[in-house]
Amino acid sequence: MIKRFDVATYAIVADFARHELGRVRVVDLTSGALDLSYSGGFIEDVRSRIETFKASIIAGDIDVPCVPVSREAEAREQGVMTAACGGS
Repeated sequence: MIKRFDVATYAIVADFARHELGRVRVVDLTSGALDLSYSGGFIEDVRSRIETFKASIIAGDIDVPCVPVSREAEAREQGVMTAACGGS
């Protein structure tokens, strides 16, 4: 997993420049802030399947929850569930 903090940081700085701080920022595959490294060749045999799933996630065909269903109640209690996370 690659977490591209440069992408997230740039987006936050751009929000600041536009006086738009305070909104919820989603950092995901679509924004380019998350990706998968194929270095080392350890997962090369399943790369095409992974890329297919990645494209389906980006297209919105597969919904990946930000909190596992089994922990949603706990997340709500802690204030983690937001509109961007599928909660309220």
